[in-house]
Amino acid sequence: MIDELQFAGLRSAGDLKMPLMAYDSSVFPEGSGWTYTRYFLQRAFDTGFRLGTQQPLLWEAFETAHRLARFDFAMEIPMEYMARAVEIALSRNMEHDRPHFELSRACWDEAVEESSFVAALEALRIIFVDDPAAP
Repeated sequence: MIDELQFAGLRSAGDLKMPLMAYDSSVFPEGSGWTYTRYFLQRAFDTGFRLGTQQPLLWEAFETAHRLARFDFAMEIPMEYMARAVEIALSRNMEHDRPHFELSRACWDEAVEESSFVAALEALRIIFVDDPAAP
C-alpha cells in the first residue's frame, strides 16, 4: 500500500440499509436457508422481522450517542461499530424471540453504547477536528 486512503463510514440512515439487509439475506452455511437474522431471532424472522427495517431506530441511537458526547464534527459510523451494535442487539435478544418481536429503540441505545462507538470517536476526535477534508 503506497498511498494512504481514507475510507468513509456510514454517513446517513440510508447508508445503513444495505449492511442491515445483508444480515437478512446472507445465508450460512450455504444452502441452509438460515440467514444471520433468522439464526438469532427465528420466530420473529419467520413472521416478518427484518433488520433492514430497523435502520431509522439504529441511526437515531447512533445520532443520540454522538450528540450526547457533544462531538462538534459530522457523524460518521465506522462499519466496525455498526456491526458490533447489531451483534450485541441480536445476541442479547435471542431469549426474547417470539412471533412479531421487534427490537426497541432502548435496545438499540444500549447496543450502541456497548459497541464503544463514543469511546472510539473520543480517541479519534483530534483527527476529525484537525482534518480540513473531514465532513
